[in-house]
This record gives sequence, C-alpha cells and structure tokens, in this order.
Amino acid sequence: MGVRKKGKNFFIDYYAGPKRYREMVGPNRREAEAALGKKLGEIREGRFFDRKEYPSITVEELAEKFLEWAKVKKSAEGYRVHSRPIVEHFMGRLISTITEHDVERFRSVRKDTPTRNKTPRSASTLNHELKMLRGMMSKAVAWGLLEKNPAAAVKLLPETKGRMRFLSIEEVGKLLDAASRHLRPILICALETGMRRGEILSMKWSDVDMKNMTIFLPETKNGKSRHVPMSSRLRATLAALPRRLGTDYVFTGEAKVGKRNQVGIPGKPFHDVRTAFENACARAGIENFRFHDLRHTAASHMIMVGVPFKTVGEILGHKTAAMTERYSHLTPEHKREAVEMLSATLQGTERGFNRAPIGHQKRKGHE
Repeated sequence: MGVRKKGKNFFIDYYAGPKRYREMVGPNRREAEAALGKKLGEIREGRFFDRKEYPSITVEELAEKFLEWAKVKKSAEGYRVHSRPIVEHFMGRLISTITEHDVERFRSVRKDTPTRNKTPRSASTLNHELKMLRGMMSKAVAWGLLEKNPAAAVKLLPETKGRMRFLSIEEVGKLLDAASRHLRPILICALETGMRRGEILSMKWSDVDMKNMTIFLPETKNGKSRHVPMSSRLRATLAALPRRLGTDYVFTGEAKVGKRNQVGIPGKPFHDVRTAFENACARAGIENFRFHDLRHTAASHMIMVGVPFKTVGEILGHKTAAMTERYSHLTPEHKREAVEMLSATLQGTERGFNRAPIGHQKRKGHE
C-alpha cells in the first residue's frame, strides 16, 4: 500500500475492506500522496463505500470528448484554442484527482506566464480558459465521469470594461505590410468588414456575391444571418485568390510549391491564424493587440468618418444599439460640428435671447 511510480506516472495502492485498489494519479508525486491521503481519510471516516465509482479518465481524454461534443457549436474553434493550455498544464492527471486548489493554481500559473510576444496575459484570456475548464468539468459531471466540478467555485478575474484597442491608419498599413501572403487577405477582410475571425475563416465561395459585392453569413454569434457589403479593394483581393478543387472555403491551406513553404493543411480551411497574426504584429511593432481588435478598428474608423451608428451596427451584426454606442466617444469632431450648427441657428434669434423676460421689460411711460 502506498505511492508507486510506473513509467512517467505515479499510482496509489490501498485497501478498502478486503478489496485492493490501484489508481493512476499523474506525473507528480505530491499530488499522488495527497490523493492517497484523501482516500485513506474517506476509508477511516466510513465515506469511501458511500461514494459512486467513476471511470478513470485523464484531462486530455476529457478534452477530446468535450471537443468532439462541441463540434456543432459556433465557438468550437475557440474551445479548441482555450483547451490547449489546460491539457498542457494537467497532462496525465485523472480528472477525479483535480481539486479547487489545483484549478486556482492553474489560474496563477497562467497569469504569471507571458504570451509568446512576451506581453502579460490578459484577464479576459485567463477567464476564457477558466470558463473552458469549468465547462469541461461540468460536462464530465453530466456524463457521469465525475462527482463534482472542482472549478465551479473558482472566481473569474476582474476585467477592464470596454477595452477598445484599435489601429491608426498608419498602423493598419504597417500591419498589412508585415503580414504573410496567406494572412494579408484575411486581415483586409477583417479590417474592411468588421467580421469576426470565425466568420472569416468559415467563409465559403458560395456565400460571396461578386456581382452585388456582398458576403452572406448564414451563421453568426448572435444566431442571426446577415449580409455584409464588400469594398472594391476587398472584392479585388478575393477575386485574386485561387479557388481550390475539392473545397468551397475561401481561406484554405496551401501545399508547398517551389520556394513557398506549406501553409496549414492543403485544401482545408484555417482553424486559427494566431501564430501568423502575432508574428505580423511583432514585425510591425504593434503591441497589446488581438485579432478581435481588427473588428474594433473597422467600427472605430467607420464611426470617425461619419457612418451612422445604426448602419455600423447592422454591418457588424450587433444585437443591440448599446453595443455600437460604445464607440460614441470617437465622434468629438462630429459633436463639435453639431454644436456649431446649433450655435449658428440660435444666433439668428440672438435679439430674442438678449431681451429680458416679458414680465421684467420696462414699459414706455413707466420708467
């Protein structure tokens, strides 16, 4: 009875009554010792035989099951991205051995680990990862693989509200110049339509109307379809892209040709362009910028050139007017113009404003 190592993992070995139990915990001895202590405590207190037996399943196995289940979800690619650090951190651990403390430690480790660009990891990203872990464990409970969710009570980090990072015209030019050949058309699409990354990467030729210069999005984040207008430059950019046999997706991987390296999986749509995007930002000297901020960039510049809020909201597919009104602080010049127009109008009745109220006017012969 005790803790034993076999290969890279530690196993716990104990008796409960006449029956002997052997369970794999993971690659960390201290965690295995803690798991053994927990089992022995349950046996001493008589709680061991009251519990339901759950199958032994590792975090990576649960992640695989969860991603398979999430394939039909609109956020499937986001789930895949946020599951990677979870699997890397808990690799080899049985989900039944993970405690609330382990989840809090995961949060701390991720917070102290900078991004690949050496920038601090945002609270928003950390919260997405915690939500992913919480969702995985919640499904494990629902599927009868786990007794309770260890991440349920772990609090999310406070986020700065209304983050609205967007690029200047000069920065846009630098980013496009620094982008790789396969990334540049994707960036142009994001900058000139405000479409979300998932909407762009899942775009199909059958939904692109070159004649009427529109892109049809059958599925969006808010559950409604919409038509997005194309600029002349975006139309020309898309027209220059090759249409690959065997796929209807617009943005797909490319095979190696001559000196050109293979990009993605040939003929398959890109699942993520994070590495290419972060490299382009680094080359352009752009810091603290996410792909989603391209959407903010599109909206911000539309607002600043005077496009009505309602029109911007319709193009971006905002569910409520409040989502578009977040950009209202970007229109000081237009507000000043409105005040000047009001002032010019009022100056036409300047005499009326300068007169004292009727009750206080001096009447002729009553000085």
